Amino acid sequence: MAPERLPLHHREIPGIVSRTVTTWRGKPLRGLYFVESTLAGVATSGDSPKGPALLLPGSWDPREGEYSDNLIRNLLQASGAPAVLEGHYRFDDQDGYVEPAALVDDLTSIYLDHEDPPTVVGLCFSCPFVLEALLKACEQEPTPPVAGVLVIGLGVPGFLNAVGRTALHSHINMKVGAEARHLKYTGHAHTAGNNARGESWIRDSRLTRAMRAVDQDAPIQPFPVPVDALYFRLDVATRQARQLTRHVFGITGKRPAIPGYHRSLRRRSPADAMIAAFYEETQGMSRPNSLDLDASPGVRTSAD
Repeated sequence: MAPERLPLHHREIPGIVSRTVTTWRGKPLRGLYFVESTLAGVATSGDSPKGPALLLPGSWDPREGEYSDNLIRNLLQASGAPAVLEGHYRFDDQDGYVEPAALVDDLTSIYLDHEDPPTVVGLCFSCPFVLEALLKACEQEPTPPVAGVLVIGLGVPGFLNAVGRTALHSHINMKVGAEARHLKYTGHAHTAGNNARGESWIRDSRLTRAMRAVDQDAPIQPFPVPVDALYFRLDVATRQARQLTRHVFGITGKRPAIPGYHRSLRRRSPADAMIAAFYEETQGMSRPNSLDLDASPGVRTSAD
């Protein structure tokens, strides 16, 4: 008998137990799987008043994850998350492979699950799928039970600035030398294809149609689920795209930009505290001013 194939992605953090999750409430996941992290020695009986934190990756989806050990530890220890589930792309038994329709279907089912509603965080490439699934869930249930959705570094093909268009082109048309280095880091060779499929899929998505239908002269209306957006100081979305997103998802606040350029959050950064604050707010554990990040004069915000 051949040995069972181990998943590509993993986590190893002292004091934290990790395991692979390939189903949601007993239903097999088709477009992704999770690496679930919990505190060692703490039973996860399902009695926690909070739901888990779900973290979705960017297009590279590297084997060691896109988010920092510090964030995962803080979500579990300080914010009280019963579990942190890092999503990783998988389709047809291919780790790192994105099939847009399957990924959106999985996320939609998760959003509609009334048991322990999660707070969901999307990073860069996964953000359009995260938001598309939210729009799809709203078609099936006017107020989906998902606790909240945070998108970081959102870039929607068709609404990209020069930096974003260049990055998308380089990812789809990766050169041989870069591809070899990329494979060593990610452990899979699907990034170019993922970006090509994502660009093709987004053209006729609910998200694109909703953004194109926005009347920017109309006031921003509330959205049935708490949604917020963070951007890097140097990011890939046009100013118009950011404003359209605010209208579609009822985003009225302004957040400081994450220092630096559009990237992975694998290294510890100020984004860790912003993500934890959003989790706490959406799971009913808001600290005074914990997410009151409106900028002081002279501080550039992520909505600019």
